[in-house]
Amino acid sequence: FAELAAEGFPFVYLDQLHEDAPGDFVGVDNVAASFGATEHLLGLGFEAVAFVHKNAALEAAPSSVRERLRGYRAALAAYGRPFDPAWLV
Repeated sequence: FAELAAEGFPFVYLDQLHEDAPGDFVGVDNVAASFGATEHLLGLGFEAVAFVHKNAALEAAPSSVRERLRGYRAALAAYGRPFDPAWLV
């Protein structure tokens, strides 16, 4: 990165920021996005909303997945719905 930055090469990072690297960052607020998506489905009257992810173990999942899970759980709580691990698919 340092060599390219010294030459004026522009950097734009998508979704993950590399520490100490020059450039701009474009990302999403994963918590808010997941909250909004879950809220929308609950607002439409769905009684159960699953959280679907590709990682076998959430503790090993990327931070974006864990953030989305936080948003999902927050929306369930806001609507008075219990969190059920069985709905983690």
